[in-house]
Amino acid sequence: MTKLLQARGVIAATNSVVSQDESDVGMTAGYFSAIKRIKCHFAEATDAQNSYVVKAWPEFEILPKENIRDMFVKDIKAYTFPAADFYPRPNVVLADFDADNDQWALVMEDVATFAVQKLHENELTLDEVMQMVPGLVDVAVAWEGCDEGPKGAQLEELGVDYWASDHNLAVYRAVMPGGAKLFDKITTMADSPLIGSPSWDRRAVHPQVGRLLLTGAPQEWRNVHVVSR
Repeated sequence: MTKLLQARGVIAATNSVVSQDESDVGMTAGYFSAIKRIKCHFAEATDAQNSYVVKAWPEFEILPKENIRDMFVKDIKAYTFPAADFYPRPNVVLADFDADNDQWALVMEDVATFAVQKLHENELTLDEVMQMVPGLVDVAVAWEGCDEGPKGAQLEELGVDYWASDHNLAVYRAVMPGGAKLFDKITTMADSPLIGSPSWDRRAVHPQVGRLLLTGAPQEWRNVHVVSR
């Protein structure tokens, strides 16, 4: 972190990170990566950003390695997109990878230092959703017609495909059977903080909704032409 923050001009060349406090970022914040919040303590007094979120390769791989690799490539390369016509995101001090040596890393400022972070434990309210709508509209307008022209070329270079492309559906079918069973198990656990009360099977929801989606949804998705990261 010392070398990185010095190289980015965040701290002076004479300053250094003498210690770090690590903590989790919250439940459901990244199933396909390892994410930590790191607070840096500096040798010299500074007003520099001292809290960062670091994202790296997951210790537990719940997808095939090649699919996780594709996610990381898209995620990291997306930080090269101009912020004016892409989703708002925190400032990044490192967004890079070395695919040949299987090294991947994102280091970004901790948004919790200047905003309210919304996670599963702290869900969005309706008012907060409505506050987001104008920004989402701006992004939708900026990417209108992105299946062709310069925008299309930009996404093709990034490896972005239709959400219901043959490749994406093949990945879905390969990894979802186990996940669907786990999803169905969790949604019937009345004492789970993830679900609340009553559990899904008691809300007149299909008792095996995960497996229902697994078998039925891909057939309907074939006609959905939505560009997805």
